[in-house]
Amino acid sequence: RGHVPDDVGVVTGGLLQNLSLLFVPAGVGVMLHAGLLVQNWLAVSAALMASVVITIAVTGLAMRWMKRFAAAGDEPEGQS
Repeated sequence: RGHVPDDVGVVTGGLLQNLSLLFVPAGVGVMLHAGLLVQNWLAVSAALMASVVITIAVTGLAMRWMKRFAAAGDEPEGQS
């Protein structure tokens, strides 16, 4: 515990160095379609809120599922 495996460190290091590049397409899309976002702000806001709630619920369910296997000392199916 507390140690990051070397393989994970290499992958995450590369991702973190280039993380800002992942926001460029989203930023360009917002600037390009700002008028549409203003016209449809209610639908966009509702979709964002719904996606946040669904993401939190799925994350919680996945954690509950994983904790059950960790407590039993088993690995999920398909893992070896």
